[in-house]
Amino acid sequence: MRLEVGVGFSKTVKTRFQEYVFSPRICGDDVVFLDAGKPLKAIENYVRADAQYLPFKNFVFEELYASHLIEHLNNSALFLRECHRVLRSGGKIYIWCPNFLSPNAWTDPTHKHSFSYRSLHRSLRNSGFSSSVHAHGLFFGKIFNKLLALISNDLEAVGTRL
Repeated sequence: MRLEVGVGFSKTVKTRFQEYVFSPRICGDDVVFLDAGKPLKAIENYVRADAQYLPFKNFVFEELYASHLIEHLNNSALFLRECHRVLRSGGKIYIWCPNFLSPNAWTDPTHKHSFSYRSLHRSLRNSGFSSSVHAHGLFFGKIFNKLLALISNDLEAVGTRL
């Protein structure tokens, strides 16, 4: 099963890998959408809850997606620990957030945190994930990924539950 956290409430959810439409017959039973800030609507596979206290049993999900969410949370470390708890062994978390050097990191008044390549990598490691952080959408050698992550507008992180 997959979990998309912080999707907001709209008719369409876009992830890096696929576009989902809020319809059980289209997204299937293997995707659960969780949103922390919008009113709950009667939609199958849609849950309203606090992302820092995920309402799921341990070891349920194989993949977790959090696009431009982590910078809005009061306690990002608690969120990452919860993600670690609900992911199965070998499960992956995919995180997208603005780089702290990007104007996008500072123009939104709802941002409570900013992340650099190093701080996002360290946060994932401290929560029990092996991690890879790089510039959004760019995959080069390890050294180039680190350099590009320093100057890119968005960061993309993939963490694997050990």
